[in-house]
Amino acid sequence: MIERVSDAVAILITSVYTTGSVGDNTYGQTNEDAIPTMIPLLDGPLLEGTGSEDDRRWNLGLTDGGKQMRYMLLIYFEEQTLDETEREDCYLESAQLAHEIHSKGQYLAAAPLHPTSTATSVRVRDNKRLVTDGPFAETREQLGGYYLINANNLDEAIGIAARIPMARKGTVEIRPVIEIGGLPAD
Repeated sequence: MIERVSDAVAILITSVYTTGSVGDNTYGQTNEDAIPTMIPLLDGPLLEGTGSEDDRRWNLGLTDGGKQMRYMLLIYFEEQTLDETEREDCYLESAQLAHEIHSKGQYLAAAPLHPTSTATSVRVRDNKRLVTDGPFAETREQLGGYYLINANNLDEAIGIAARIPMARKGTVEIRPVIEIGGLPAD
């Protein structure tokens, strides 16, 4: 019997991934035989009453005794989209939103990021560190900032994401945060 969410996460992680290799690189690969054993775990009593069936499937890391989940709202847009005045207006509107969701107990963190020209990417291959300037991927939209929030369900997170100013010019990706044990507490 699984008694804690961290037990469920540990079982999920060890059940789904095995090690494989392609060429000189080693990767985690899905263990297809483990997937049927995951489903009962994901539908168990730890997850009842936390939202839709799809929402429950990923709500393994409830952050406050089963009432809310952390969501990372990743803000993507074309960096050249905003001039300096628009950027400052966006910062002001974003700060107002942060204060509004803070008053409802949903705000955890938020910040814009410097342009990708200031980025540094790090990869380790064969125990050797490779450091390069700039982002790893060349994409049309770049990661420009984030909000970390508490929300009762995915619909509530979508409602907050839709209020982020850059959602009108770019894309806000919503990702549930997996809470794992053993990390430093605040």
